[in-house]
Amino acid sequence: MAPPCLPVDVVPSFHKAARRLFLTATLADDNVLVTDFGADPVSVSKPIVPKSASDLGDRLILSPFEAEPGQDHAALRAFLADLAKTHNTVVITPSDKRALVWSDVANRVCSKDSIAETVDELQRNHIGLVVFANRYDGIDLPGDACRVLVIDGLPTFANPLERLDAAMVDGTESIARELMQRVEQGMGRGVRSNEDHCVVVLSDLSLAREVWTYGDRFFSPATAAQLGLSRQVAGQLRGTDLLELRSAIDLVLGRDPTWVAASRAALAPIESKTISEISEIAIAQRKSFELAQDARHSEAVASMRTVIDTIEERPVRGWAKQLAAHYLYQYDRVSADELQKSAREDNRSAFRPIGSHLSPTLLKTTLSQSQASASQLQNRYGSPADALLGVEELVSRLRPDPEETKDFERAVEELGLLLGFGAQRPEQEYGAGPDVLWALGDLSFLVIECKSGSVSDSIHKAELAQLGHSADWFASKYDATCTATPVLIHPSRQCGRAAVAAAGTKVITFDRLAELLGRVREFAAAVAADSTFEAEAVGKRLMALELNASGFASRWSQSVKPARS
Repeated sequence: MAPPCLPVDVVPSFHKAARRLFLTATLADDNVLVTDFGADPVSVSKPIVPKSASDLGDRLILSPFEAEPGQDHAALRAFLADLAKTHNTVVITPSDKRALVWSDVANRVCSKDSIAETVDELQRNHIGLVVFANRYDGIDLPGDACRVLVIDGLPTFANPLERLDAAMVDGTESIARELMQRVEQGMGRGVRSNEDHCVVVLSDLSLAREVWTYGDRFFSPATAAQLGLSRQVAGQLRGTDLLELRSAIDLVLGRDPTWVAASRAALAPIESKTISEISEIAIAQRKSFELAQDARHSEAVASMRTVIDTIEERPVRGWAKQLAAHYLYQYDRVSADELQKSAREDNRSAFRPIGSHLSPTLLKTTLSQSQASASQLQNRYGSPADALLGVEELVSRLRPDPEETKDFERAVEELGLLLGFGAQRPEQEYGAGPDVLWALGDLSFLVIECKSGSVSDSIHKAELAQLGHSADWFASKYDATCTATPVLIHPSRQCGRAAVAAAGTKVITFDRLAELLGRVREFAAAVAADSTFEAEAVGKRLMALELNASGFASRWSQSVKPARS
């Protein structure tokens, strides 16, 4: 359990202080000073900053995936291990599990007990490739302690409540801003003065795409300028191999005069932000919390209501309504349930109201497959290069993993949308139905249950029963003009003992899924080469690669094999 904001009043020395000074090297989102520390929004909006941002050290920010979207991570690890023979190379991963991926090439994978000792040794000696888990801040690696800094994934939230809030606003600019701030903090580990220099390598697809999408807007002005220069370098490296990447890195680390001049020129005109924009949502969030502390719950609700209708992103609006419902529940439970129901309609990750049953929005297709796919490409990706990177990132999330089953389901939904199908996640959104539902057009549907965490060589009775329940749910929601094919994504199509599949049940095995994803990559490369994402060209590519709706199920799924007698 935790309060919605930090109750700083319980620390008298802080709460009663005549002056409070907040010191930070980078803070792209100043709202946290208001929400977490109760700082005065007017004061926070007028920070004391250096006149120029040119005192930042020299950084080149590269992603091998920008040059080659299909870059193999194992090959990249080997490349960086070779680089670490001459330069201390520090890898920051989002988790201990991810850190272990580097154990085959690392000179040291640090535990939390060995961090201080390792940092001290890096500052004195050459170690090679060193891995830290979830250390996007709190460590200083100046000079030769870190000449190559590798960020191997987006930061994760260790606190369960932080994870809950992050899940609610996933995919919004709100969470992107917070993630970019933490990534920028991570990038700062290797450059600690204006005389320092470092190469930053983004070695994770999802991270690279988030940075290329949001870095310009949510990084500090100086880091955004360095990212802009790095993009120019990345444009020259596109389509090349790791040897060319090494050449670019060597120019920076070798202090090539042309590079040094270009880097300084990029930062010279950059001025620090003299005015910070504090979100009205953050102000209302803090104000409502402080009112609730004084048992002024109706005023707390009123404070949140002043901003709810101004929020454009529905998931964020749903989050704000849920917070208001929390305060409203203290004195009007009926109205609180109604407000929570409205929150759930805006954000399917919000809590379900007590005794509430949301009616599912029935899927229907209003565009042809080619038109819908072209629209997705145009709206989701800003350029052909972004499409290549984005689709590769999507494909990477469709690899079976017992610990990423929910993200796999979301990726299956996104794959359907990319291919021009209607798609939703009924079980996630409404608490009943299949993991994923695809509308192929002409009243044909795929009812999909994802078993991406399975390692079994046969289909269990319970898995088929679950698929059967989802098919029954579909029949109860859609009329008889609609036809549904039940599909299981599973390592095997062989039924286990006592497992009996309903007529028409299909399986997309992991092997068949891998083949399908290969075609999806080809599709992305083809439409990116066309450059325009026009519906006619997209339709031709879908047909040529057997991704068209009419033959999709028969091409990519297989019949279930009955249990062996």
